[in-house]
Amino acid sequence: MSTFVLVPGAWLGGWVWKHVVSHLLAKQHQVYTPTLTGLGERSHLASPNIDLETHITDIVQMLEYEDLQEVILVGHSYSGMVVTGVANQVPRRLSQLVYLDAIVPRPGQSLFDDWSEAGKQAVQEEADQLSNGWSWPLPDDLEELSSMIGFTDEDRAWFKSKSAPQPLKTFSQPLAVPASPLIDIPKSYILCTAERNGFPDYVEQARTSADWGFYELDTGHWPMITTAKELANIFLKIA
Repeated sequence: MSTFVLVPGAWLGGWVWKHVVSHLLAKQHQVYTPTLTGLGERSHLASPNIDLETHITDIVQMLEYEDLQEVILVGHSYSGMVVTGVANQVPRRLSQLVYLDAIVPRPGQSLFDDWSEAGKQAVQEEADQLSNGWSWPLPDDLEELSSMIGFTDEDRAWFKSKSAPQPLKTFSQPLAVPASPLIDIPKSYILCTAERNGFPDYVEQARTSADWGFYELDTGHWPMITTAKELANIFLKIA
C-alpha cells in the first residue's frame, strides 16, 4: 500500500481529484486530497495575506499532524511550486515527488517570474475589475481555454461552480529554497500533450534526464477530470 497526497493547482480544491481517488482506493492505496487555504471548502479563509508560504505550510502541517511517511506527493500546475517547497522542508516524509503538468521552479523563483509584464498586468486588471484586487477569479470564458480540451459541458459547469479566486501573492512570492535545493528524492513528470505548441525547459530536462521518470497523457491541463483512470494508472506505475 502506498500513501498519495494530491495537491490541486490554482483555483481548485481537493474536490477536483474525486474521480482519481476512487481508482486508487480500489487498489488499496491511502489517498489524501488537501485543499489549500483560501480555496475550495476553505474559501471562507481567503485574505490578502495568503501567499505561497501559506500553501507550503498547509501541506507540511498536514504531513506532520497525520504523521505520514513514505508519501508520494503530487503537485498539479501551480502546486509544483508548493510541493517543491514542501520537499525542502520535510524530505524525510516523502518517497517520491510527482509534477503533474506542473511548474518545476528554480530556487528563488515566483510563478509570475516567467510571465510577461503585459500578462501580469492583465491578471491584475481582472483582479481589480472582477474581484477584490488581491485575488484572480477563474477566467470567465472557458471556451477560450484550449487546455480544457476534453471537458464536457457538465465538466465545465462543475469546474466553474467549484473554483475560487486564487490569491495573487501565491503567484508573486518567490520560492524560498536553498541555492542548491535539497530534492534528493525520486521524481516524475507527467506531461499533458494536447494542444501544446511548446514546452518549458524543465519539461525537456525531465524528459531527457535519468533522474526523472517521464510520462505523457494525450489530454488537456486537467487530466484528473478528462482522463482520470489513465492518470490513476500512471500513479500506480509510479508507486
